[in-house]
Amino acid sequence: MFWEVRLGEHNQKNTEDEEKTLSISHVFHYPWYRGYDNDIAVMKLSEPVKVTEYVRPICVPDERTSFFGKECVATGWGKIDYNKKASNILQKVAVDVYEISECQNAYYPKFRISIDQWHLCAGTRDGGRGTCHGDSGGPLQCRVNGKWMIAGITSFGSGCAKPGFPDVFTNVAFFTNWIKDMMKST
Repeated sequence: MFWEVRLGEHNQKNTEDEEKTLSISHVFHYPWYRGYDNDIAVMKLSEPVKVTEYVRPICVPDERTSFFGKECVATGWGKIDYNKKASNILQKVAVDVYEISECQNAYYPKFRISIDQWHLCAGTRDGGRGTCHGDSGGPLQCRVNGKWMIAGITSFGSGCAKPGFPDVFTNVAFFTNWIKDMMKST
C-alpha cells in the first residue's frame, strides 16, 4: 500500500506554496489494535521535514500528562454539520477534556462500547461543537505549560457533537513509550 502525507495543508481545493507532499516509508501499526481500542499507528516519512511557518512539530506528552482544564483544540476537514458535506478548509473547535468515567457512562449503556485508559474524551456537554465524519485521524492538541501537545487522535463518536456524548480520541499519552520505541527503530 502506498501512503502519502501533505504538510502545510489548509485549503484542500487549492494547492498552496506552503504545502509539501511526502511519501511514507513505513507504517508501524499498534500490535493490539481492535477497532475502537488501541486506534493508533506511527508513520515514518521518506525524508526529513523542514520546519516552516506552516509546518511545525508538536510535543508528545509523557504518560503522566493530564489535559483536564487545559486549552484544547480539535482540527480536521470533516463535516461541520451531520447533514452537510465535508469542509475543504481546515476547521478547528475548542473542546474540554472529560473524565473517562463520564464517557463510559455515556457510551456503554447505549452502544456497549467500553471506554478505557487508552481513550481520551473531549467535547462539550451541550453538544453542537466537536468532531464529525471525516475528522478521524486528526489531532486533539492541548496547551500544557505553554507548549502544544498532541493529546489525542480523533477516533469515534456518536454522530456529530451530540449532547451528552463527548467525542472519543486515542489517548496519545497512554502510548508514549510505544511511540518512542517505534521512533528508535526507524
